[in-house]
Amino acid sequence: MSKRCVLAVRDSAVQAFGQPIFVPAIGAGLRSFVDEVNRAAPDNQFNQHPDDFELHYLADFDEETGQFSTPEGGQRVLTRGKDVKQ
Repeated sequence: MSKRCVLAVRDSAVQAFGQPIFVPAIGAGLRSFVDEVNRAAPDNQFNQHPDDFELHYLADFDEETGQFSTPEGGQRVLTRGKDVKQ
């Protein structure tokens, strides 16, 4: 079975989730989030306002069946921008 993890960033300032991403493993999503939070650029909201952003693990997606399922332990926050900002 081939599965993808479905992750999304929640912006507390607008009280909404961004578009979900599908990654092969949670670690890949964490790395991308940490890199983005630490990418200094005047137009990078993650870097400018790290307190507003959290990375959430929402679901698993089975590529063979097209089915979504709740991850073991349920949906959860993986990390917060403020906790990974260097």
